[in-house]
Amino acid sequence: MKICAAQIKSQIGNIQENITKHKKLIDLAISQSAELIFFPELSLMGYEPKLAKELAISTYDKFNEFQDISDKNNIFIGVGIPIKRDENIYIGMIILAPTSLYRFIISSACILMNSLIFQKD
Repeated sequence: MKICAAQIKSQIGNIQENITKHKKLIDLAISQSAELIFFPELSLMGYEPKLAKELAISTYDKFNEFQDISDKNNIFIGVGIPIKRDENIYIGMIILAPTSLYRFIISSACILMNSLIFQKD
């Protein structure tokens, strides 16, 4: 299995531009026969905790284009974005698997009041 760890410089707060960058690197990974590609935490919004509340997601609808790529090319894709859950905002990752449902992975790091607060398990 070929695994790709992608490191990108995200544009702070510009999710659409960052999606474009992600797709270019996913295409490169596919061209090299990678079966899995992961991006850093908060890669879709840039690492700016002050924007996390505004840009956090709680639904999957923004990720259909990644799911389509995953399905068509049989590649697992992990993208980082803040996730809203139970009125809190978490560092998160969405895992897209070929012909499967999305998966949310939520860190124990909760983003509150423009800083990172680590919650006890």
